[in-house]
Amino acid sequence: MLEVLAGAPSTTTRTVISAPATAFVTTASPTCSASPKPAAGFYKSQCDPAEEIVLEPAFHWARGDQSVGFSKAVVCSNCDHLKFYIDNQLVADVDPDRKQFAHLHYAPFVLEMGELFHKWGDLRIEGYIQGKQVISKNMSGKGVDTKFLLLPDDTELTADGADSTRLVLRVTDEFGCVRPFANDAIKFELEGPAEIIGDNPSH
Repeated sequence: MLEVLAGAPSTTTRTVISAPATAFVTTASPTCSASPKPAAGFYKSQCDPAEEIVLEPAFHWARGDQSVGFSKAVVCSNCDHLKFYIDNQLVADVDPDRKQFAHLHYAPFVLEMGELFHKWGDLRIEGYIQGKQVISKNMSGKGVDTKFLLLPDDTELTADGADSTRLVLRVTDEFGCVRPFANDAIKFELEGPAEIIGDNPSH
């Protein structure tokens, strides 16, 4: 039995991985490997909606108590229309930017945010196909680290002395969106025949 105990200033998460013999655990950054790059959302959005409906914002909504990092919101999606809500108020209807991305079958959506920042609160983006809402995504406006997740690639390891797995750390808001500037040190403790590969404490 391999037990990984991860503690954060405001919460402690405990994940158990079955490992009857020597195992190796590789730790990953809580803000890098846990958070896909915007390009990943772009490529993902180019699939047919019949295969998967995709709505991936290419930005972080709350960096602190207000957004100070961007003026243009780009969303990668294979929907044909998006609606943006701030604090449950509709602020924009947006169509794909086919002028700038004419060569793409599913062009990204681009929204100029400057005039919208007189409002603040949680952001909700709804995706529509042929007039029907098919997906939505919420992003917190509070700028607060709310959840700490520890996600192993594998929950069981082969007892051969060489098998290994990766643990991804993820700090999120209350809606599960990654908080990009969470950088508290996290220290791991193991019980059982296993070894940590990587920095410990990890940032």
